[in-house]
Order: sequence, then C-alpha cells, then structure tokens
Amino acid sequence: MKSRLVIIRNPESSLFGELNLSREGQKVVLTQNGLFSPNIDKNNCFFLENEAITGNTISGKAISYDALLDAIIDADQLVTI
Repeated sequence: MKSRLVIIRNPESSLFGELNLSREGQKVVLTQNGLFSPNIDKNNCFFLENEAITGNTISGKAISYDALLDAIIDADQLVTI
C-alpha cells in the first residue's frame, strides 16, 4: 500500500469532504485553520510544533518542520488542501 501524506490548511475546501481521513497508511498534518476545525478528529493527526498556541490545547502529536519535510519526501502521495 502506498503511503499518503495529507496536509490540511483549509478544511472549508470543497475537497475536504472527498478525503478519507481514517485511511490506513496515511499521515494527516494540520496547519493554520485546520488546527481549529471541529470537523476533524485531531487525536489521529499531527500539527507543527511551532503552531501550538500558548494557553490553547491542541490535541494530536507535535512534529517539527524537519519531520514534516521528511514525511513529504517519504510519501508516495501528497495531498494538500
């Protein structure tokens, strides 16, 4: 199975409804507005560690920019919305 990386910046995009976020072999990274969307189960997602806002709890796992670059390079498929 091919690995897929999904980077969600705009969960209001019409393409968001087309994604299967629980797909096996997939990593989901939330950035910007994606962090605060109520339509995403953030417990299975990653977020950039520098986007964590002090005093605001964000569920999920923090990753660095270096880890995100590694994930982009290693992914067979990349989807960004």
